[in-house]
Amino acid sequence: QNYNVEVEYLNRKMVNGMTMHKSGPPVKKFGSQRTDVAVLKDKIIPLVIIEVKISVKTLNAIKGDLLKITDTIRSLKPQYASRVRGASIFQVHVAGSTKHYKKEHLKAAIHQVEKSLRDEPKAYGGKDADFRFRFRAFQTGDEGIVPRELEPDGDSFAWGQHGHATRFYAVLIRSKQNVPPAPHTLAQLQIS
Repeated sequence: QNYNVEVEYLNRKMVNGMTMHKSGPPVKKFGSQRTDVAVLKDKIIPLVIIEVKISVKTLNAIKGDLLKITDTIRSLKPQYASRVRGASIFQVHVAGSTKHYKKEHLKAAIHQVEKSLRDEPKAYGGKDADFRFRFRAFQTGDEGIVPRELEPDGDSFAWGQHGHATRFYAVLIRSKQNVPPAPHTLAQLQIS
């Protein structure tokens, strides 16, 4: 209620004169780069940075988004960077086929993709010691798994499409920077 939510928000507006780390990359580095969804305090302090993708099968599809989020957070002063939460939210879709249309088939296929995705952020996070990367599934059990079904066809029934599994996940990102004490004087504010 008390925050601003922006869509397709310029990253250089998040890394502004107040929030920018003096030794970080220059704002020009961001050019016209945009974040899908940004939550801001007082229209200038970033709190949440979200990127959204569909039809993801491997972490490679979202690595650019993860890098964009970490570069933006890394460019902020520690007191702001430590508060920002990043998320790459994505959809995984596995289509059924003539041979793989039962619930068990689709469940096995989506869980194979999920296992790969669950393990990859750990490996990716090991390459960037400044951030924590956590994988989260939005659904549990069999949610999003739709097997082939018999559908009414006049007085009888006919087999429908081959089914599918569509599920949603996120890689959550948080800076490991410690929060420095808040400045109490104008001189301390200018130093930070």
